Amino acid sequence: MNKVFISWSGGKESCLACYRAMANGLKVSYLANMVTED
Repeated sequence: MNKVFISWSGGKESCLACYRAMANGLKVSYLANMVTED
């Protein structure tokens, strides 16, 4: 099983990408979230 990370914005597209990755046999080990400093 391949370990992968998903770029996670919290939106529907991120959730769907995560679901599809897992449905295709990938192990989602990490979620990458970008934060801006204001």
